[in-house]
Amino acid sequence: MKHPLNGLLIGHELENGWVIESQRCLRAGATGACHSIGFIAKHADGSQAFVKVLDPTPDPRLKGREQLKELERRLAVFNYESDLLDKCQTKKIRRVIRALGRGSIQVPSLPNDVHYLLFELADRDLREHATLGETLDAAFNLKILHQVALALEALHFNQIAHQDVKPSNVLLFDDLVTKLGDFGHAHDRSIPRPGINGPLAGDPGHAPPEQLYGCMLKEWTTRRLSSDIYLLGSLVMFMFTVQVL
Repeated sequence: MKHPLNGLLIGHELENGWVIESQRCLRAGATGACHSIGFIAKHADGSQAFVKVLDPTPDPRLKGREQLKELERRLAVFNYESDLLDKCQTKKIRRVIRALGRGSIQVPSLPNDVHYLLFELADRDLREHATLGETLDAAFNLKILHQVALALEALHFNQIAHQDVKPSNVLLFDDLVTKLGDFGHAHDRSIPRPGINGPLAGDPGHAPPEQLYGCMLKEWTTRRLSSDIYLLGSLVMFMFTVQVL
């Protein structure tokens, strides 16, 4: 479904020669990010990138100052994700999505700037791959799982919890190169996360059962890193059965 921003942003120039070309169409089984809209950008050299645009649309359930606070919270979380990905690049964590840039767009018909993150563009995600009928054989599964495990190992070594490991966030590139994407729910232990630190690890449909029952472990390592391990186990289940725990 087209977002109202589609007509306002298509054709807009970003930094370093990128131009927003189209809204990203979600294929079968794909999921969208919370409070953001995906676009495809094209560079002057012909290459493409994924653009994650922060949705500036107020929540109609909120009124007055509460709407402003919600928009401020979204922007703070958006910037947190961007800073965390910069840290991943500085630490040379290879198996996570690479950010190509960040910035804002002035749109005359909108009262505030529109903020965006620019990422390398994957060919597809794992859920798309499975729901399009592609083969998930043992060799393929183990290769993908090994790369996801390496990504989590590197993140955990740097005290970062992804918190949203699921098929739609496992991104596939040429030659079966795999990277983790969507750090909108991630936690960096060294930097307090803005806003409310939610009780669940990312998507409620994938969260560990003890969290769904309201069990909140206080120790950060047990609460956050162990959630990633549970989500990795759920991913193993999906890849061999195409079912989610």
